[in-house]
Amino acid sequence: MLFEVKVVERWPGSVIVRMSGRLDGQTVGSCETTLKEQVSNKTRFMSFNLEDLDYISSMGIRLLMIYRKAMEKRGGNIIMSDLQPQIKKVIDIANVLPSWGIFETTAEADAYFDKMQREAKSGEA
Repeated sequence: MLFEVKVVERWPGSVIVRMSGRLDGQTVGSCETTLKEQVSNKTRFMSFNLEDLDYISSMGIRLLMIYRKAMEKRGGNIIMSDLQPQIKKVIDIANVLPSWGIFETTAEADAYFDKMQREAKSGEA
């Protein structure tokens, strides 16, 4: 299976990243290039939908950690949803995110994203 990454802006300052295939040493470079091209310096929130991700290596974990730190520096964070059991296990072992940042379904992640958007807007007022 080929690796694919898609980035869609959810609202200004937030994106949804969908990955499919294997995020490993062979594909992490193209993933990183896509994210650098499509995630602006003003992005504060990233939601990773990993429903179609079959495998993640330590290189993939490293990439997620880079974006987690970048979002935290900007006062935001990352969340993940729809993880395959094998991916969830690796994410848990690597301690990539606290448990509050991992959601079972896209609907749960969307509800959390909506809450973040409301809080971000009320902070701007």
